Amino acid sequence: MKILRYILSFLFVLCIGCQSIKKDRKVAIILDESFVEMFTGKKYNLKELSKEDINKIDLLFDEKVKNTVLRKLDITDVDQFKRKYFRQYLCYENEEGDKIVYVNGFCEVPTFFKEGDYKKLNWKKEMFDPSGGGNCYWSAEINLTKNSLPSILVNEEE
Repeated sequence: MKILRYILSFLFVLCIGCQSIKKDRKVAIILDESFVEMFTGKKYNLKELSKEDINKIDLLFDEKVKNTVLRKLDITDVDQFKRKYFRQYLCYENEEGDKIVYVNGFCEVPTFFKEGDYKKLNWKKEMFDPSGGGNCYWSAEINLTKNSLPSILVNEEE
């Protein structure tokens, strides 16, 4: 009986651990350095994001979204914001040594004409820079070193 209890306890802890490790399916961490130059116009060193960094990003988004962005995006709460938008995180170190995260947000994965056929963007590995598209597309730059998210820029309609 004790062994069964230990096994069940172990399985319970394992399941809880798996759930906490499970990533947000709408978030991708981009690890291709070429996109840093594409979005900043400069060659910065790519940085990795820790679990603590991701938590900090979430807290900054929660605060900023509650205070300003919800009106622009027709969103009523932070959870709805996170469910609606795919988010790509590109982390690099700027010239001051600050850890910066460029965030690309979009409500649907875009399709491009590529190699003679229409294909969906491999959004977990490739970034894109949309023009227009209205509130389906937005971007932000987070300074993790200074714990700031100065603004979220929502695209205009085409």
